[in-house]
Amino acid sequence: MGIAVAEFCRAEREKKLKVWPFVRTVLSALQSSLGGLAALVETMGGRLGPALQNLEVPLARPEAPYDRVKDYAQRTQGCFIAADVLDACPGLERPAVNAALKRLQEEGCVVRRGTGRGTRYEASDEWIARS
Repeated sequence: MGIAVAEFCRAEREKKLKVWPFVRTVLSALQSSLGGLAALVETMGGRLGPALQNLEVPLARPEAPYDRVKDYAQRTQGCFIAADVLDACPGLERPAVNAALKRLQEEGCVVRRGTGRGTRYEASDEWIARS
């Protein structure tokens, strides 16, 4: 495979090779070294679902936004704002973070301080004591 990479780099410098032939070369090297990969690559044409069902290792479900925000609130000492949660939890949208914070507030897990742009959140004393 190292030869294929060197070939690709040389050809790219000369602008004679497009990317897809290189990708096919790398995939064929992977197929030969990893037996089960060939079957998986063949099924990728829109039929990946059945191939994933045959895997022995169960796939992890993505964590719900509420769980991610709750985990962040538990780990954080002191006050935080919704933007802090967005920074710490990539992939979450602001409405999901706001809904999770509202639910945590209703459950007594966090205390909301202030309103509007000055809103800050802090883990409640009761929640900390329960944890």
